[in-house]
Amino acid sequence: MRLSEARLKEIIRQEVEYRLIGRVLDNLIAEELKKLGLNEDEWKKQKQVALRKKILQLLMAAGITGGTVAAIDSQIKADAAAFRTQHSQFYDAGTADREAKEMMGDYGGPHFAEQGEYFGNIDFEGNVADINSLPENSTAAFLASNRVAPSRYFITLPALLDKPIPKRGANTGQLAMDVLEHEFAAQEDKPRALMRLYKEYAGIGQVGMSTQDAAQVLINVNHGDIEVAVQPPEWTILFYFIVQEANKLPPEEQSEFINLITGTEDARYYASTQRGKKQALDHGWTQGHAYLENIGPEATPQQFREANPQDKPANLGKDMFDLAFEAAVAGESKPDVPS
Repeated sequence: MRLSEARLKEIIRQEVEYRLIGRVLDNLIAEELKKLGLNEDEWKKQKQVALRKKILQLLMAAGITGGTVAAIDSQIKADAAAFRTQHSQFYDAGTADREAKEMMGDYGGPHFAEQGEYFGNIDFEGNVADINSLPENSTAAFLASNRVAPSRYFITLPALLDKPIPKRGANTGQLAMDVLEHEFAAQEDKPRALMRLYKEYAGIGQVGMSTQDAAQVLINVNHGDIEVAVQPPEWTILFYFIVQEANKLPPEEQSEFINLITGTEDARYYASTQRGKKQALDHGWTQGHAYLENIGPEATPQQFREANPQDKPANLGKDMFDLAFEAAVAGESKPDVPS
């Protein structure tokens, strides 16, 4: 039986999918084999024999032999290579992630819950820095200014390069930096990759925490004869890495990264903080009265937004802005910010 060109292409396409899916399964199975202490090489050998038999049976059943088999195998490999190139960002990131885990190795440092005691026994004199002393208009100053940190003090990176970073499972700070760099290098969209790290960094000791809870993430270290509450070591690692990589970006990508941070922080400010909510409320009250006078009681907050698309309180603090605006045009008393 002779195969049509269309059928032959379909067989090739299916085999490409089998091989690609098989590679993913190989990685998952290899992980489980290691956990069970089984011989991975022997399993792969048996699997390869079975796969060859299955392919040959398929081709022979279709009446294809000899040089045609070799040609099909060559086409399969070429299509698989093209597929990998087209989706290289996924392969690169996945490979980098696996390699990063191998780089980490077995962690032998203190448990995260014990890091306060561990670092509390080390004298960091000369290696504690102040956020307020960062160079003005620098990337570092901008990064540190976007959140009110539980402490303005932090351990400098050089002092952590030879010490464990429990939260990141790294035996040294240098290893933690190297792993971050390895993973980051595989990312195609550098600004968004940095933004993901920024969200992790910015959330240390803040997101979802009360002031008291946030303070508990701090660790007390010796700075000569003085005990100082500083940011945890994982904060330092992420802070230095983000600043380092942001400064390497071309100007247009650096601007994109800054804009991503600004947009995220502005949205958080107006939607999540009492101060931001009050600012949006006050702004809505003022604009509501102005629109009442110029347009009348039929004025709406949406009319204001359409006329002022860049107005941050009206757009990012929409709930509070609308609440006060609508109260103003209705002649009602000014509402309070819900607690």
